Amino acid sequence: MKQLARPKVSVVIPAYRATAVLPRALASVAGQGLEPAQLEVIIAADDAAYDSYRKAAAIWPNSRVIRPAPRSASGPGATRNRGRAVARGRYLAFLDADDAWGPGFLAA
Repeated sequence: MKQLARPKVSVVIPAYRATAVLPRALASVAGQGLEPAQLEVIIAADDAAYDSYRKAAAIWPNSRVIRPAPRSASGPGATRNRGRAVARGRYLAFLDADDAWGPGFLAA
């Protein structure tokens, strides 16, 4: 398996019961003014909707979904930390699944 170049920014999105709102958050990541290769999106699942999150993540080329902790619903802090632990970017950004960034937020 070919190792991808290190992204500039890793965006960690903790997701709990977020199937309906996650596409909006991911769409806002796409409007950041950075090339897809510069961004890594990590969706940290904290519930059993793992497969739904994988489908939503398919809109971003450099994304992945990490499975929930053995004890599901570990809370937002622990879920963010699991995402942070696998992030490869030079910079780290957090975005809640039910939130969205304005265009160019990360580029600024």
